[in-house]
Amino acid sequence: MNSIKIKFAVYCLVLFCIVLVPTTSPVFYDKNCNDNITYFFYTNKIDYDIENANLISNGNATIVACDYKCNRAIKKMLPEVYGESIRITNYSSDTLKYILNKYTNSIVQTENMDKYNFIYCYDETLPKYVTLNNEKVNIQIAINNSEINIGYPLILNGY
Repeated sequence: MNSIKIKFAVYCLVLFCIVLVPTTSPVFYDKNCNDNITYFFYTNKIDYDIENANLISNGNATIVACDYKCNRAIKKMLPEVYGESIRITNYSSDTLKYILNKYTNSIVQTENMDKYNFIYCYDETLPKYVTLNNEKVNIQIAINNSEINIGYPLILNGY
């Protein structure tokens, strides 16, 4: 009988952690990434400094830019994150192939504009999305010769 109670208690604890404990992992986290990456978070207006981050006021919101290696710690400090993106500069062909393989399994639309190739995708494992031509989109990729920008649900920091 005690074995059943212990199993039930463990089950309840796991369920509690899955449902009620928010995740703070960045969407684009990859431990193998290099130093040519800047991470951006979009959050409510912030009126205080954050070490190792550059805060860009954007109306009633703030864009928080940081080095890729600090992104997990920075995200934990933010009150609420509405979107995320990364900018990769000086990328290799292997990096481009990796990104395309990782994020383009469900391409919704592509377009070319102003020296950029845009790819709009939908990943059902990510909860936030926007609607583009009556299709769900939650990954936007902008590629040119010098940088790759990837945003969730869209790129909001510019490119």
